[in-house]
Amino acid sequence: MHRRRVLTLIVSAVLILVLLYSGEGRLTGAGAGRGTDCSVVQGPAEGRIVPVIVTCDWPVPATNIHKLISDFGSHEAYFSNLSESSVITYEDGVARVRHVHHAIGMTDREVVVEWHTERFSDGARYSWRKVPNQLLVDPDRIEVEETRGFWEVRGDDERTRVSYEMRYLPGGGLPLFLLRLFQSSGMKSVLADLRDTVDRSIIASQQVEDRPAGMTVSDTGDSDSNVLVRRHPPQWPRRNLSRAFR
Repeated sequence: MHRRRVLTLIVSAVLILVLLYSGEGRLTGAGAGRGTDCSVVQGPAEGRIVPVIVTCDWPVPATNIHKLISDFGSHEAYFSNLSESSVITYEDGVARVRHVHHAIGMTDREVVVEWHTERFSDGARYSWRKVPNQLLVDPDRIEVEETRGFWEVRGDDERTRVSYEMRYLPGGGLPLFLLRLFQSSGMKSVLADLRDTVDRSIIASQQVEDRPAGMTVSDTGDSDSNVLVRRHPPQWPRRNLSRAFR
């Protein structure tokens, strides 16, 4: 037990140095994603959980973002913190999904969540929460202690307001200060992944529209399925996240 605790502290110290060196541990001010188009609000602590909501105003069509978030079984294709996002059941508009969370130097976390969709005249809210019954979780992984939050997407064909709120405890006995570092870096990564995927989908759609007359999909290797969902995505350039969250 003592040896395990010492090992945990050593790993935590190394990860803190990595986070601080890369700037991944900061989540203050405006600018999530690109420039100063996002704002960050941190709520009062709820026990060990500190709720954080990021709201972004992006010059992209809302439809592109809806397609990504509402495809609950494909999130691991574009969110780098997920190694699995598989739909277990889908009944009465509620999707029960297995999530496997992956982070370098950490044991994988697993949780089964329920996704609910609430629609508005100008968009929708996609919310998730951990289900009480976690019997389907792999015993070789650490069960996520708590996870709930939502994506809210409102907009039109030109601009979209995206709100992302998360409450998260990974489990496994990590120190509180390390939990908060991982929450901030995780939110930055998720938002950057979403924006990068949306940008790629727009570029891919424009390339399809600009395809010379008579050229077929098979001639280019493009398809509607790989525009938004990539099981093995290429290594696209990523944003400087520490600058995005300055």
